[in-house]
Amino acid sequence: MLGDVGIFGNFPCGIDEKNRIILPGYTEAEKGDKVVFCISDIGEDAIDLYPLSVISELISRCDELILTSTDDSIVMRAKNEKRRICGSALVQANVDAHRRLTVNPVIREILGVDADKYYGVGENNRIKFFSNEGKFKEYVGHSYIKRV
Repeated sequence: MLGDVGIFGNFPCGIDEKNRIILPGYTEAEKGDKVVFCISDIGEDAIDLYPLSVISELISRCDELILTSTDDSIVMRAKNEKRRICGSALVQANVDAHRRLTVNPVIREILGVDADKYYGVGENNRIKFFSNEGKFKEYVGHSYIKRV
């Protein structure tokens, strides 16, 4: 499952004629895996892709802190974090059996994608997608792209 493995490395991801991202083979996505596109923490130049299970777990942890903590500052931070997580989510999608992921037109518009390729950075429990190589290189700090 997509959420059961750490996702590390830099890689290009092709887009097919039906606007589907082809995820790297080592993500081991299974048919029916659910993922969530989120506004990236670095701004509008990138989109983060999380397994739905990761987003659900983060929200559950916040809920647990909100319900069980007696420290008002912890409760406030948990509420703010939950609000940030929920507010960053754009759209949910399913991964098919061939590790393809349909890219909603909203996502393409946000990223300004006109090309046939996304650039991705695996960061443990998410993939950060960039619409062009320049923004990708600026983020990773070098021009090396691992072909997967």
